[in-house]
Amino acid sequence: MNKMERLVIDTETTGLSPLTNQVLSIGLLHIESNLNSLKILNEKHILVKHDEYNISKRAMQVNKINLKEHEKKAYTTKDTCKVINSFIKKENLSSTKVLGHNVNFDINFLNNLFENEQVEYPFFYEKEDTRYLWDDLKKRKIINPLLNSKLSTIANHFNIDCSKAHCAIDDCKITAKVYQRIIQLKRLI
Repeated sequence: MNKMERLVIDTETTGLSPLTNQVLSIGLLHIESNLNSLKILNEKHILVKHDEYNISKRAMQVNKINLKEHEKKAYTTKDTCKVINSFIKKENLSSTKVLGHNVNFDINFLNNLFENEQVEYPFFYEKEDTRYLWDDLKKRKIINPLLNSKLSTIANHFNIDCSKAHCAIDDCKITAKVYQRIIQLKRLI
């Protein structure tokens, strides 16, 4: 079976706008996947601190991040870019497809982070999105079309534990497992 490497990404943020809100944590998960197995090759969970925050109460309720505790372990935005670049270089991921759930949300925040720091964006341009893969299964009526496309709904459908959702690295792990199940299902049809 062909093995596929992917870089799974996820972010937790202070709100929904990459232009006015900030990324608080970033999950990077290097995986190898085929129809029969999913292997985590390496992972990185990065906490990010900013000089100022524009906070949505709703976002903070969802991600449950305590900013005072968070900042004790967090990198500056400049150092965050360095840590990400180092991970991508060490893992040789500069031409590896990026995988995520609603991945454009995360990409927009990461792109803004690198742009603000005037550091070249390191992620490969090709991407896969478990939300779109799921929506395709719904359109084809392989999955109940009435189910929503939230990561937790998809995880529950496949009996994947999502009790640690809304932590960037844990969401990466859930997304990787969901991806594995979706590609298995797509091969059966």
